[in-house]
Amino acid sequence: MTSLYAPTSLYTVQKPTFCTEKTYAENSIMDYIWKNSPIFAQCIQTACLEDMFNSLDFNGTCFVPCKLYSDAHLDNFIDNLTIQTARRIVTTNCLKERVDFKALSNSESIPTLDRYTFINIMGCKKGMLRLNEHTSILKPDILLNNGIVHITNGFIAPPTFWR
Repeated sequence: MTSLYAPTSLYTVQKPTFCTEKTYAENSIMDYIWKNSPIFAQCIQTACLEDMFNSLDFNGTCFVPCKLYSDAHLDNFIDNLTIQTARRIVTTNCLKERVDFKALSNSESIPTLDRYTFINIMGCKKGMLRLNEHTSILKPDILLNNGIVHITNGFIAPPTFWR
């Protein structure tokens, strides 16, 4: 097994990465996130929830930050997340059932997997559906074997996250 902290030279250390030999069920939510949003995948791993998103029994919806946002904003603190904080982030960005873009557009509020959090649907701005106040769906309705992924311009933070 390869070390997660492999030095790139004598003076610099590469940021921790997760195992690249990992394989997930083809066309599962975890497989999609692993390939398209590796930092969010690392958050899921830290939360110990990757089996749930790999299982055909999940059949839910995930709001996944685009790779550009993840690389720019999540990379700095992802390595220091506790399991509890990672779980709060992941479950706040997921729903228990499949909810497509049309159903979201017709909703005002929807409960997340995190039992304390709801996502408020704020309407469209510049053709994109806004979630809560600061997140928009960039690419909706990526249909996978165990659910739906909506690519967003950021992650939906738990209410107490920034306090």
